[in-house]
Amino acid sequence: MTMAVLCPALLVLSEWLFFVTKPSFLSGLTWSERIGVLLASIMPPTLPLVAVALILWGLRTLLSGRGEWFLLFLAALLPGATLAVLMALLFDNFTLTILSTGLRDVSWPHGLWYLAALGVLSVVLAARTAAYSRRAGDTGFWGLTAVGLMVAAGSLAAFVTARPALAAADPESSVMAGRPNILLIGGDGLNATHLSVYGYGRRTTPFLEKLAVSSLVAENAFSNAGPTGASLTSIWTGKLPTETRVVFPPDILRGEDVFQHLPGILRMRGYRSGLVSIRHYADAFDLNLRGGFDFANGRSLTRDETLHRLLLPWGHQTGYFLQTVYDRLYSRGLHLAGIEPMEDPFLEVASQPTSFRRDRQRLEDLLEFIDDGPQPFFAHVHLLVTHGPTFRPSHRIFSEGQEQTSNWMLDFYDDAVLDFDAMAAELVEALESRGLLDSTLLILYSDHPRRYRIWDRIPLLIRFPGGQPAGRIRANVQLIDLAPTILDFLNLPQPDWMGGRSLLTDELPFDRPVFGAQQNYAEQERGETGIQIKPDAIAPPFFTMRYTTMVVCGNWYRLDLVRNRLETGVVDGHTGPCPTSLGPEEARVMLLEHLRSRGFDVSDIDRPDSR
Repeated sequence: MTMAVLCPALLVLSEWLFFVTKPSFLSGLTWSERIGVLLASIMPPTLPLVAVALILWGLRTLLSGRGEWFLLFLAALLPGATLAVLMALLFDNFTLTILSTGLRDVSWPHGLWYLAALGVLSVVLAARTAAYSRRAGDTGFWGLTAVGLMVAAGSLAAFVTARPALAAADPESSVMAGRPNILLIGGDGLNATHLSVYGYGRRTTPFLEKLAVSSLVAENAFSNAGPTGASLTSIWTGKLPTETRVVFPPDILRGEDVFQHLPGILRMRGYRSGLVSIRHYADAFDLNLRGGFDFANGRSLTRDETLHRLLLPWGHQTGYFLQTVYDRLYSRGLHLAGIEPMEDPFLEVASQPTSFRRDRQRLEDLLEFIDDGPQPFFAHVHLLVTHGPTFRPSHRIFSEGQEQTSNWMLDFYDDAVLDFDAMAAELVEALESRGLLDSTLLILYSDHPRRYRIWDRIPLLIRFPGGQPAGRIRANVQLIDLAPTILDFLNLPQPDWMGGRSLLTDELPFDRPVFGAQQNYAEQERGETGIQIKPDAIAPPFFTMRYTTMVVCGNWYRLDLVRNRLETGVVDGHTGPCPTSLGPEEARVMLLEHLRSRGFDVSDIDRPDSR
């Protein structure tokens, strides 16, 4: 019994220490909140082990001691396995932190030997525990159990007193028969100024030029965030990064934002939903978006959502922590067994030669999702062939005969844009061959411009079923407008919590401000799964955010929240009229009021000379 309580408690403690000392979602919490997560996380993994131990202890009593050692061994087997896993994770955490290597680097078939060693260690620990329990008898059992129960009582107290309120129950589903499919195709880091569909001199997007004829094309579209995860979160939620506080890893959705999003609205109305992107940087589960996708990046979210709901009484943050621990164990087990290799998202976004091949796999995964179930579907694919700072295009047209000797070489970038255009064409042709094109709402976008300059224009094309409405929008639009546009087309109401405006309205003002956020580039480091902000740099009032931006008409403004400096400029290639002209001080006031209205303390930067 004591082992059943202490072993999972030690496992939780070791993982908590690992995450609390590295960039993680715990970095944005106060120490009292972090300790609350630790205490509340002990009970869920403890309960099943205690239940098994009690059942076997009861059998020992009923059998009057017959088979005592065997029953004690069985009771100690799960705690012994937990302790063995703890020892393996401690070793893995140590080697990752000190040597930047770990279980992910164990190749097949050596992983089977590792699993076999863990099995033997589990049996040895269980046997020694059973032998000790048999010698100690009831006195030792109850004495040591008192210690375990004290730990459990502390966890229960944290559960009762510190857990946040549960989310409201989901409304009933209503299947939307005959509704169109919805497909979002994203290209990473695309500038409108480098796409021939927007007038670029090189013909980099021949397919998009044809598609534009039957599409609504936003000439002046902008991202609301520099990082991909924050940008995709703004698309899904219709909320700005300054509202969700999701700017850069390890940021995640918290509180009511966890369940307030477009994928959840569609899923509750009968849409089958799937996401194909990249873990850590652009994954719905990693960002703590719940109830939105049935399928995401090779995983069925039925398992994850079920586990999350079981953990929900302990609070969203506790549930996220425990599910992250489970995911670490699960992925390592699959890797060691040779079933599924552990991925390193950092290597892919660092533009290794695998990026194009992985995009090919993403296309296959998307089409498999489309073919694997009924309609209507909501699908989102995000492609990385155009992610910088270096590029690995499959066909060398503009960069033929050149070597990529530096970052952001435009000839290589333009070839990567050609690759994206070809993959978009392939997807649309696949829809057409399946007879789905004219029953699908198709959106092509970019998460942010090249080099993350979110005041540059990005491509945004929307093809409605049947090719109407079509035309050009000259007013400034933003990615948080996509969710309201989709709901408007489906004749569904826009929730009060969702920002943005439908692009189907004729009342889009030309001087509407577009707000955005960028991370603290100077305070980044590589974590276990990718680049994250350093823990000691995640502090109020701005946490992972370093800059807040605004675009009004054809002018942009960026406020450095650390140096308290305002930069201004003109949007390259802006095509809309500009009835409003803002001076620097007026722009500063608007940016500060935007932050203040979202709950940020701006008292330290409310004057140009405050620093």
